[in-house]
Parts: sequence; structure tokens; C-alpha cells
Amino acid sequence: MSFIDYEKMALIMDKRIVKSRRNIFESLMTLLTDKPLSEITVTELCKTALINRKTFYTQFSSVFDAFHCLEEQIIETFLDGLQKQGILSSSHFQSDAFIRYLDDLRVGNKKEFDIIYPYLRGGDFRARFGVAVGQLGNRFLRDYPQMKNPRIYAAALVFGMCGICTMYFDWLDLGMQLTIAELTDQANAIMSVPLNDCVNIINDSNETVQGEQT
Repeated sequence: MSFIDYEKMALIMDKRIVKSRRNIFESLMTLLTDKPLSEITVTELCKTALINRKTFYTQFSSVFDAFHCLEEQIIETFLDGLQKQGILSSSHFQSDAFIRYLDDLRVGNKKEFDIIYPYLRGGDFRARFGVAVGQLGNRFLRDYPQMKNPRIYAAALVFGMCGICTMYFDWLDLGMQLTIAELTDQANAIMSVPLNDCVNIINDSNETVQGEQT
């Protein structure tokens, strides 16, 4: 399990671009161990990544732009993983499995997670995450064109997933005083009911349409 799925990236991008992006992202991680993002220059990032400035600027406008792209790739890989694991689909969302998957990702990539966590927590990561979840929800809704109020589902999905992310980050910041099992129980109690209600709306609309067709 990795933060970024470079194999998927290689399916839609030139392999040379994927290689340079991987070098840039990994070099960013290396530099962030010694200094904040605001103090990293394009010159030292290129030197660490073993690329020239022209290669960098054909893909990114600044170090911050490269970092934001890194965040977006992390989000995309994370959402893909949730779907592959059956945790998230157009018809269900398992909040307890969401937290376990997130925690496994953190533990399995602890060094990288610890480096970028302050930015995930304090920057605009959650806003980017919310946008990505909303876009995914809208793609899910294409499978259910008969829904009377699709905004209910998309909004609940964004609220639920962003809320659980915040809950998990709070759990880390407060010293993990609950066990992961207790945390997942809380997530189920708080988040599952409204999301399941929205899924029921989808299922009810499916049954209505099927009944009309028969």
C-alpha cells in the first residue's frame, strides 16, 4: 500500500513525466524533513530530484504547485484504494473500514506520513479532499439518473468522509487515547446513519423505477 499509485499514473501519462514527477515528489519529501515548504526553492528541488529547471517548469509553476499536485495524487490513490477494497461504492460507504484503511496507510507509510501530516492537517488538504469526494459522488450519481434529489447523496458523502478524516486527525493530535476499534465505533454511530439514509433514497428510487417498468 503506497501513498501514490505511480503504475496508474503511467497508464495515462508519458513514462518520462511519471519518472520526473516521482523524483520531484520524493525529493519534496526529503527536503521537508529539514525545512518547511515555504523555504524550499525550485533550484534545490531540481538539484535533489536530478532534473533541470526546464523539466520542472514544463509541469509545475512553483514548489507549492508541485506540492498541491502531490496532495491531489495522494487523494486520488486513496479514493481508488477505498473503491478497490469495497469500502466505498455508489451504493454504500463503510465508515469503520474507512478509518481502518486510513490507519493502515498511515502505519505502512509512517515516515512519509509524519513528514506531510502538518500540511494535511493545517493546509487546504481537506478542502481538496472534499472537492475530490464531491466529484466522485457526482460520478456515482450517473449510475442513478432517476434520483429525485442527487444533491442529498453527494453532500452527505462529502460531509461523512471529510468528517471522518477530521475525526481521525483529531484522534492523532489528542494522543490516540481511544483504541482504533473504539474510534471506528464512534465513526459508525455518528456517520453511518445519515449516509445509509441517502443510500436508501437511492435504493427506493431504483425500486420505484423498476416497479414502473414492470
